[in-house]
Amino acid sequence: MKVFRSPEEVEPHPAGTCLALGTFDGVHRGHQAILARTVRWAQQEGWRSMALTFDPHPRQVIAPSVDFFLLTALDARLELMAAAGLDAVLLLRFDEALRRTEPEEFVQRVVVGSVGARGVVCGPDFRFGRERRGDVDLLRRLGEAYGFAVEVCAPVIVGGEPVSSSRIRRLLREGRTAEAEALIGRPDGVDGVERVC
Repeated sequence: MKVFRSPEEVEPHPAGTCLALGTFDGVHRGHQAILARTVRWAQQEGWRSMALTFDPHPRQVIAPSVDFFLLTALDARLELMAAAGLDAVLLLRFDEALRRTEPEEFVQRVVVGSVGARGVVCGPDFRFGRERRGDVDLLRRLGEAYGFAVEVCAPVIVGGEPVSSSRIRRLLREGRTAEAEALIGRPDGVDGVERVC
């Protein structure tokens, strides 16, 4: 799997790209569903499959807290994304400049201009751009304008609730490791949990 560390590094793909959008911390069962759909869609269309993700985690920049911790260190996250079958990952540095980028500019410059997305896959709660103004509805409108399709994966429900990184963190804080592992979907899923101040 190729890892690009800036939009300028991304090599063009003649057929286009199917792009998964998200932070993917933990690469839990909900994330796995998004990545699997991205890979399948790309294979069906002859596109490159790629995920766009961020480092550091946006929360570390927007609202740093001693209570926040990453579920998966970056190297492990990239290994899991490679194991999901992706052709490439665009790893964007999340800093103040990226945080202040308007969602329309982000899509025009990165999703369309650098990646050449033909299809985009995300979860229902995906937010992006300045003040998290970008959402699924805006992404769909921009897709119509720029010629890419958007598919929103339904949440993965376990125990009557959606699987999410915040839910997994809460379970881990409460010492409910087995329940957290069930949401992550790997028995080794919480090894090497990385705390971030």
